[in-house]
Amino acid sequence: MKKVIGLLLLLFVFSKTHAQEVIETEISSKHLNKIQKVKIFIPETYFDDHLAFPIAVVLNSDALFDTYVATSKLFAKNDKAPSQIIVGISQEFKEFNYLNYGFDNYSGLPTQISSRTFGFIKNDLLQFLQENFRISNFKTIIGDKLTANFANYFMFEDQPVFNAYISLNPQFAVHMPENLKDYSKALKNEEYYYYLSRTNDSEELFKNKISDANRYLSNSENNVFNYRFDNFDKVSELTSIPQGIASALEHVFTGYSGIDKREYENKVAYLSPLAKIEYLRYKYENILYLFGEEKEIRVTDFYAIEDSFHESENSNYLEDLGEFALDTHPKEPMGDYYIGRFYEMDMDYRKAAIHYKKGYVKIPSDSPESRLFYENIARVSTLTKEKT
Repeated sequence: MKKVIGLLLLLFVFSKTHAQEVIETEISSKHLNKIQKVKIFIPETYFDDHLAFPIAVVLNSDALFDTYVATSKLFAKNDKAPSQIIVGISQEFKEFNYLNYGFDNYSGLPTQISSRTFGFIKNDLLQFLQENFRISNFKTIIGDKLTANFANYFMFEDQPVFNAYISLNPQFAVHMPENLKDYSKALKNEEYYYYLSRTNDSEELFKNKISDANRYLSNSENNVFNYRFDNFDKVSELTSIPQGIASALEHVFTGYSGIDKREYENKVAYLSPLAKIEYLRYKYENILYLFGEEKEIRVTDFYAIEDSFHESENSNYLEDLGEFALDTHPKEPMGDYYIGRFYEMDMDYRKAAIHYKKGYVKIPSDSPESRLFYENIARVSTLTKEKT
């Protein structure tokens, strides 16, 4: 109870000053049978209007925590990822690393001692976070070398504990590549993300195992399993850490960030016009469900899907796109433009002019869009006269 009170006091101080972003606390673990120290990064936005926050559990905290925090802040600032609560598990004695995260050399599974670490993370740590923070449904775990191998065991549960797994230059156990192939195939119901990286600094044995795992995972046909691999063959292991974390965050949070070329080609391009509209609805409903953030649909995401609507065979759906845009962004001119374009392609130039004018008055006079809308109005007005 005293530890919880201490944590709440630290949170209170943080909320008043926003100067201390990282707090340190201790968790009483029934699995480890000891007090475990952890570091917790709390984003400044925690005390804003967010409903809940995704969490990231960082193994090998001494090597990875600060870099992961700095990169996550950069991504959140640039709207490429949600703000995260980040938990680093401290390792008091490095010589105990293999005891806490090791594997049996014959089965490739956790040892009796490392199973206790597994229980601590799955039960004690996550329960502590649930009780003391507003946690969303999305959880990430990250490790490097031995801890990267250990993180995979959480995916082998009937209901995987984490949604995203970041594996930097892992020292895979025996059978791990094959196990990853089998368990990644069995994933269902939720979207899962896996990131794997390798450097030339790795021992030959582990480089071969990483190559095997990459070959298996690259050929996965499971639609809910999202995979990315990076081979940092020209940089040192140390340099590969920030590069790997940045690439991993870009991959893991593709469902949060705006629609880019890769997402469009892989998930949107083949959809019908109405299905593209529904994809936008689903994307932002999923952001709320997974990341706890009620986010307005980005204007750029409308631009990302609009091209196919202007094709003659799909122009009948421009009105649907326009109405959806007006529902979500009533003060933006794009909804009026889509509907105006719909009527223009249907040769109802009078109604097209009405909607172009509605959009025109929403635009500052010094904006380049103002001239374009004026040209639209002038064009359909001329066509109206010619038609009469």
